[in-house]
Amino acid sequence: MEDIKCSRKKHEENKAIFYCPECKIYMCNKCDNHHSELFQDHHQYKLNKDSKLIFTGFCKEINHLEKLEYFCKSHNVLCCASCITKIKKNGKGQHTDCNVCLLNDIKEEKKNKLKENIKCLEDFSKTLEESIKKLKMVSEKIDEKKEEIKLKIQKAFTNLRSAINEREDFLLSEVDKQFDDIYVNDNIIKKSENLPNKIKASLEKGKNLDKEWNDDNVLNSLINECIIIENNIEEINIIDKNIKKNNDSHNFEIMFYPDKEKDINEFIEKIKKFGYISNYAYIFNDSVIISFDNNYKFIIDEIEKRNNKINSSNLIYKATKDGDSIDNFFNKCNGIKDIIVLIKSDINCIFGGYTKVGFQRAQDSKFKDDSAFVFSLDTKKVYPIKKGEDAIRCCFCCNPQFYNGGIYLKKNFLNRNDNNIGPKNGNYLGFEKDYELNNGISNYKILELEIYHFNFE
Repeated sequence: MEDIKCSRKKHEENKAIFYCPECKIYMCNKCDNHHSELFQDHHQYKLNKDSKLIFTGFCKEINHLEKLEYFCKSHNVLCCASCITKIKKNGKGQHTDCNVCLLNDIKEEKKNKLKENIKCLEDFSKTLEESIKKLKMVSEKIDEKKEEIKLKIQKAFTNLRSAINEREDFLLSEVDKQFDDIYVNDNIIKKSENLPNKIKASLEKGKNLDKEWNDDNVLNSLINECIIIENNIEEINIIDKNIKKNNDSHNFEIMFYPDKEKDINEFIEKIKKFGYISNYAYIFNDSVIISFDNNYKFIIDEIEKRNNKINSSNLIYKATKDGDSIDNFFNKCNGIKDIIVLIKSDINCIFGGYTKVGFQRAQDSKFKDDSAFVFSLDTKKVYPIKKGEDAIRCCFCCNPQFYNGGIYLKKNFLNRNDNNIGPKNGNYLGFEKDYELNNGISNYKILELEIYHFNFE
């Protein structure tokens, strides 16, 4: 509703500030000054954003100011003669084409509705307090869960940072160790710098000892000096070998891996994508094939692209529990739509497929399903069916198939190693190599197979 204007013709362009219920008029500031002096016993209401809640008995539409004597059933509002006039002009005639009646015609209906609303409010008064209490408890649990998840995230990243720092410290110390073992270090250089003087001094001493060797009076001293020279030569030999070894060290090269920027950036990207927050962990809650750690969100996203949001899921078939014969399979799955097949092969590849039409017990029939796709949890890829192509095949000679290039299940598939994956040039798109679902191997044995049914919002 637009701003209410002053009721006085002379001030009709001025915004109304006050309303007098006794006079049933709207007033601007100028009018209010005179009105307050003339009618001191009248009640004046200051208009604000809630002024529309003040009931005056008169229409509040601009330029109407007529008594509310009619009721519009189409919009459930009171209206005046100007609201229902056939002439639509100057803001009049808004309810011309509506279902309009006199107030007396709606009296009984509104009275009955009032009784219903009283009953409704009484019911609310009984249940609302308990609902609010429950809401507070739910809110507290949500806050607790939120803080619990935050603590898990902080703990995980604290451990990551600690592990990265420890790894850095280890590699830095390993650099020192490797270089000290192979290359010249400061200690060897210092010893080698003193080596010529040491050799020269030992040589001179040796020559002097040789001249004095026949003096038996100092024989013990001479022999002691000989021992010192022998020890010096032993030390000189060690230093000399180290010098030669390090002079040949250019044949060795110590490097840090990964040494390519591309490899380092790939690892950084993995860290950037480490961890994820999700509300879909419940979907495969009973699975022994995949867990939340497998990060299967891409599968859920693909299913929800083809439907609404998943509301619930239930495990309808598990091969090791329910049996892997054709009868076992169809006793659990026949005619059930919106299902996903999860398979774990004997080389620990995890793959499967989704079909909206499901599997039908049939002699030999193919079914189209433009929503169908197969997927690999290892490649994190989805392979959709070609539009208009056969997606599913069911027959009595084998368990169902994601047809031509997808997944082929033999009779009693748990006891066989010739279940197979189709080649890349089939009915499903996106394969870069043959048998990609099972890491390039066509025939395989199934360790477990599960089928889940989805319900959508």
